[in-house]
Amino acid sequence: MRGVFSALTSVAVVAGLSGALVAQQPAAVPVTPAPPSAVGLKAEPNRQPPAAVKVDIVLSRTNGNKTLSSLPYALNVAEGSATHLRVGSQVPIPQGGPSISYQNVGSSIDCDVRLLVDGRYRLALTMDDSSIADGPTPAGLPNMPVIRSYRVDNLLVLRNGEMTTINVATDKVSGDTITAKVTVTALK
Repeated sequence: MRGVFSALTSVAVVAGLSGALVAQQPAAVPVTPAPPSAVGLKAEPNRQPPAAVKVDIVLSRTNGNKTLSSLPYALNVAEGSATHLRVGSQVPIPQGGPSISYQNVGSSIDCDVRLLVDGRYRLALTMDDSSIADGPTPAGLPNMPVIRSYRVDNLLVLRNGEMTTINVATDKVSGDTITAKVTVTALK
Protein backbone atom coordinates (compact mmCIF):
# COMPACT_ATOMS: atom_id res chain seq x y z
CA MET A 1 0.00 0.00 0.00
CA ARG A 2 2.82 2.28 0.84
CA GLY A 3 4.31 1.76 -2.69
CA VAL A 4 1.00 2.64 -4.31
CA PHE A 5 0.68 5.77 -2.13
CA SER A 6 4.23 6.98 -3.04
CA ALA A 7 3.59 6.34 -6.75
CA LEU A 8 0.35 8.35 -6.58
CA THR A 9 2.15 11.11 -4.72
CA SER A 10 4.85 11.22 -7.39
CA VAL A 11 2.24 11.43 -10.15
CA ALA A 12 0.43 14.24 -8.30
CA VAL A 13 3.67 16.18 -7.77
CA VAL A 14 4.65 15.83 -11.46
CA ALA A 15 1.16 16.86 -12.60
CA GLY A 16 1.20 19.83 -10.24
CA LEU A 17 4.61 20.96 -11.49
CA SER A 18 3.53 20.57 -15.11
CA GLY A 19 0.46 22.67 -14.44
CA ALA A 20 2.60 25.32 -12.75
CA LEU A 21 4.97 25.44 -15.75
CA VAL A 22 2.09 25.75 -18.19
CA ALA A 23 0.59 28.55 -16.08
CA GLN A 24 3.90 30.49 -16.18
CA GLN A 25 4.17 30.48 -20.01
CA PRO A 26 2.73 33.56 -21.71
CA ALA A 27 -0.47 33.05 -23.61
CA ALA A 28 -0.08 32.60 -27.36
CA VAL A 29 -0.84 35.76 -29.31
CA PRO A 30 -2.78 35.08 -32.50
CA VAL A 31 -0.89 36.15 -35.63
CA THR A 32 -2.92 37.89 -38.29
CA PRO A 33 -1.37 37.57 -41.75
CA ALA A 34 -0.66 40.80 -43.58
CA PRO A 35 -3.00 41.58 -46.44
CA PRO A 36 -1.48 40.77 -49.86
CA SER A 37 -1.24 44.45 -50.80
CA ALA A 38 1.04 45.16 -47.84
CA VAL A 39 3.40 42.21 -48.35
CA GLY A 40 6.83 43.36 -49.53
CA LEU A 41 6.11 47.09 -49.16
CA LYS A 42 8.01 47.52 -45.93
CA ALA A 43 11.57 48.63 -46.68
CA GLU A 44 14.41 46.62 -45.24
CA PRO A 45 16.47 48.88 -42.95
CA ASN A 46 19.84 48.41 -44.73
CA ARG A 47 18.61 47.71 -48.27
CA GLN A 48 19.15 50.36 -50.92
CA PRO A 49 16.44 50.91 -53.51
CA PRO A 50 16.89 48.92 -56.74
CA ALA A 51 19.75 50.13 -58.91
CA ALA A 52 18.95 51.63 -62.29
CA VAL A 53 21.63 52.05 -64.94
CA LYS A 54 21.98 53.18 -68.51
CA VAL A 55 23.75 50.59 -70.62
CA ASP A 56 25.35 51.98 -73.80
CA ILE A 57 26.34 49.46 -76.44
CA VAL A 58 28.19 50.17 -79.68
CA LEU A 59 28.32 47.37 -82.20
CA SER A 60 30.86 48.17 -84.91
CA ARG A 61 31.74 46.35 -88.12
CA THR A 62 35.03 47.18 -89.83
CA ASN A 63 37.03 45.81 -92.74
CA GLY A 64 40.68 46.75 -92.41
CA ASN A 65 40.74 50.46 -91.54
CA LYS A 66 37.32 51.12 -93.07
CA THR A 67 34.32 51.40 -90.72
CA LEU A 68 31.34 49.70 -92.36
CA SER A 69 28.84 50.36 -89.56
CA SER A 70 28.70 51.64 -86.01
CA LEU A 71 25.35 50.99 -84.34
CA PRO A 72 24.71 52.60 -80.94
CA TYR A 73 22.10 51.26 -78.52
CA ALA A 74 21.09 52.71 -75.15
CA LEU A 75 19.04 50.77 -72.59
CA ASN A 76 17.77 51.87 -69.19
CA VAL A 77 17.81 48.78 -66.98
CA ALA A 78 16.42 48.50 -63.44
CA GLU A 79 17.81 45.89 -61.07
CA GLY A 80 15.63 42.81 -60.99
CA SER A 81 13.80 43.69 -64.19
CA ALA A 82 15.43 42.54 -67.42
CA THR A 83 15.23 44.85 -70.44
CA HIS A 84 14.64 43.52 -73.95
CA LEU A 85 15.18 45.43 -77.21
CA ARG A 86 14.05 44.15 -80.60
CA VAL A 87 14.55 46.23 -83.75
CA GLY A 88 14.65 45.16 -87.38
CA SER A 89 12.65 43.97 -90.35
CA GLN A 90 11.24 40.76 -91.74
CA VAL A 91 12.96 39.77 -94.96
CA PRO A 92 11.06 37.66 -97.50
CA ILE A 93 12.81 34.39 -98.32
CA PRO A 94 11.57 32.51 -101.43
CA GLN A 95 10.81 28.87 -100.66
CA GLY A 96 10.42 27.64 -104.24
CA GLY A 97 7.35 28.16 -106.32
CA PRO A 98 4.90 30.76 -105.03
CA SER A 99 5.61 30.23 -101.30
CA ILE A 100 7.58 32.76 -99.26
CA SER A 101 8.70 32.73 -95.63
CA TYR A 102 9.97 35.65 -93.62
CA GLN A 103 13.05 35.85 -91.43
CA ASN A 104 13.70 38.49 -88.80
CA VAL A 105 16.78 40.56 -89.55
CA GLY A 106 18.05 43.18 -87.13
CA SER A 107 19.15 43.47 -83.51
CA SER A 108 17.96 41.75 -80.38
CA ILE A 109 19.44 42.71 -76.99
CA ASP A 110 18.57 41.29 -73.55
CA CYS A 111 20.14 42.85 -70.46
CA ASP A 112 19.79 42.24 -66.74
CA VAL A 113 21.68 44.12 -64.02
CA ARG A 114 22.48 43.44 -60.35
CA LEU A 115 24.16 45.81 -57.92
CA LEU A 116 27.01 44.04 -56.11
CA VAL A 117 27.94 44.75 -52.50
CA ASP A 118 31.15 46.53 -53.55
CA GLY A 119 29.20 49.03 -55.72
CA ARG A 120 29.99 47.44 -59.08
CA TYR A 121 27.31 46.25 -61.48
CA ARG A 122 26.92 42.71 -62.82
CA LEU A 123 25.41 42.76 -66.31
CA ALA A 124 24.07 39.66 -68.02
CA LEU A 125 24.03 40.65 -71.68
CA THR A 126 22.87 38.74 -74.76
CA MET A 127 23.10 40.33 -78.21
CA ASP A 128 21.96 38.93 -81.54
CA ASP A 129 22.56 40.91 -84.70
CA SER A 130 21.79 39.87 -88.24
CA SER A 131 21.92 41.76 -91.52
CA ILE A 132 21.71 41.17 -95.23
CA ALA A 133 25.19 40.81 -96.65
CA ASP A 134 26.27 43.03 -99.52
CA GLY A 135 27.54 41.42 -102.65
CA PRO A 136 26.52 38.64 -104.96
CA THR A 137 24.03 35.95 -104.06
CA PRO A 138 25.09 32.29 -104.15
CA ALA A 139 25.46 30.79 -107.63
CA GLY A 140 22.26 29.29 -108.95
CA LEU A 141 20.13 31.11 -106.35
CA PRO A 142 19.24 34.51 -107.83
CA ASN A 143 17.45 36.99 -105.58
CA MET A 144 18.22 34.95 -102.46
CA PRO A 145 19.50 37.13 -99.64
CA VAL A 146 22.58 36.10 -97.74
CA ILE A 147 22.01 36.80 -94.04
CA ARG A 148 25.02 37.15 -91.78
CA SER A 149 24.62 36.77 -88.04
CA TYR A 150 26.43 37.56 -84.82
CA ARG A 151 25.56 36.43 -81.26
CA VAL A 152 27.25 36.97 -77.93
CA ASP A 153 26.28 35.97 -74.37
CA ASN A 154 28.36 37.69 -71.75
CA LEU A 155 28.48 38.27 -68.01
CA LEU A 156 30.22 41.55 -67.16
CA VAL A 157 31.20 43.26 -63.93
CA LEU A 158 31.69 47.02 -64.36
CA ARG A 159 31.98 50.13 -62.22
CA ASN A 160 29.89 53.23 -62.79
CA GLY A 161 31.18 55.00 -65.93
CA GLU A 162 33.41 52.10 -66.97
CA MET A 163 33.60 51.04 -70.63
CA THR A 164 34.88 47.72 -71.88
CA THR A 165 35.23 45.89 -75.17
CA ILE A 166 33.39 42.64 -74.59
CA ASN A 167 34.55 40.92 -77.74
CA VAL A 168 36.19 41.24 -81.13
CA ALA A 169 35.25 38.64 -83.73
CA THR A 170 36.04 38.19 -87.40
CA ASP A 171 33.43 37.02 -89.90
CA LYS A 172 35.22 34.25 -91.79
CA VAL A 173 33.15 34.76 -94.95
CA SER A 174 33.56 38.53 -95.38
CA GLY A 175 36.68 39.16 -93.29
CA ASP A 176 34.80 41.93 -91.43
CA THR A 177 35.70 42.49 -87.78
CA ILE A 178 32.82 42.91 -85.33
CA THR A 179 33.49 44.74 -82.07
CA ALA A 180 31.08 45.23 -79.16
CA LYS A 181 31.75 47.90 -76.53
CA VAL A 182 29.66 48.39 -73.40
CA THR A 183 29.49 51.28 -70.92
CA VAL A 184 27.41 51.33 -67.74
CA THR A 185 26.29 54.58 -66.06
CA ALA A 186 24.28 54.79 -62.84
CA LEU A 187 20.99 56.69 -63.07
CA LYS A 188 20.07 58.98 -60.21
